[in-house]
Amino acid sequence: MTVNGTVNPKSVLHSGWIRKPIVFERAFGATLWDADGREYLDLVSSNMGPAMVGYCHPAVVAAIQRQVATLMGTRILFDNVPLVDFCNRIAACAPFDDARTYLCPGGGEANEAAIKLAMLITGRDGIVSLGGAYHGQSIATMSLCGMPGLRDRFSDGIRMRTFRQIVPGHAYRQWHDPSGMTWRDSLGALENDLQRSNSVAALIIEPIQAVGGHAVFEQEFLEEIQRVCGRFGVLLIADEVQTALGRCGALWASTLYGLKPDIITVGKGLGGGMPFGGVIARGGLITDAVQDAPWHLLTAQGHPVQAAAGSAVLDVVRSEGLVERSRRLGEAATSRFRRLAERHEVIGDVRCPGLFIGIDLVSDRETRQPATSACSAAWEFALGRGLIVGFGGVGGNVFKFKPPLTVSAPEFERMLDGTEEVIAYVDELVRSGRR
Repeated sequence: MTVNGTVNPKSVLHSGWIRKPIVFERAFGATLWDADGREYLDLVSSNMGPAMVGYCHPAVVAAIQRQVATLMGTRILFDNVPLVDFCNRIAACAPFDDARTYLCPGGGEANEAAIKLAMLITGRDGIVSLGGAYHGQSIATMSLCGMPGLRDRFSDGIRMRTFRQIVPGHAYRQWHDPSGMTWRDSLGALENDLQRSNSVAALIIEPIQAVGGHAVFEQEFLEEIQRVCGRFGVLLIADEVQTALGRCGALWASTLYGLKPDIITVGKGLGGGMPFGGVIARGGLITDAVQDAPWHLLTAQGHPVQAAAGSAVLDVVRSEGLVERSRRLGEAATSRFRRLAERHEVIGDVRCPGLFIGIDLVSDRETRQPATSACSAAWEFALGRGLIVGFGGVGGNVFKFKPPLTVSAPEFERMLDGTEEVIAYVDELVRSGRR
């Protein structure tokens, strides 16, 4: 394929299905332009979050340029000034005291590192995750994955021997467990096993399941998770790769639901477009023995350019009031989408908080059957109108609305209008299917 007569991507090895090859050339704010000059509005902040402060934010670009000209990397035995500065900034805003932060190239790597750290701290090797969960694509994090379509592509479903899953307590769409077990049954079984022999180092949970379709949990379920972890000394890991730093209208989504994690993992938006991952641990867990142990080693860990970008993002979030802006814009968008549900029966549920909105599109409101095929067709419909959108969940039917927190007022209105067009298109496909 040739784009603009010169750009031919045939030599690129992709690791996923590319539905419509597009070669992008530049971007700014919430808008991208491809090599042919076509313009696209991004409703999902790049890959569900890296462009949280917009593409090529001037403050982030300047910080990266300064750091590249000063120090591009060091051997991992040494610290560097931007790394120390960033970790101190995180310690000042983390939801627990004396936070210690480890930086790595991505969110999946952060989750891998977090479970290894939990094993080192506790001396146990068991990890509990949830149905519907997504924590990355390494072998270990695929073992934690609760999305069968993603996990079961290899070896009839990769699952490490000491890992187990429990049924999640979703507020809207009950998780389908083949055994018919409820979340209370599942959590009760875990608690019984912990009473007999506690080999579990940690339980990892997304405050809101992102890839799983912006699935919000019942508050009682989260309270019971917290209780069980506290009773048996199981560390609670909050995967905030997609939800941290204002995305949900709060600095940390965990605090919105009363979760008190021991370890938080971050990524995506904190890099301002740079590859980014981090593990933030409660200081009381980090003994001298843990601090000195070679528990996880990566060539690019603690990277100075990554750290400089992260500090710039923290500055942008604070100086531009993005936490409050996310809450305010999220309320406006959610209100509009819920009014839209009065005209389109295809909308089964609208979930937030902040600019982390999921619109659950169904073919039948009573049965909550996902409108899977219509949503699949809607992706290219949106792209043809210059809208980059995303659908998630097991049924691929949850429209994700998560634009950059810096989105301009005109861009935001165009995004809302575009979302209405896409939902109307899905609604028409569902209605015509019934006919």
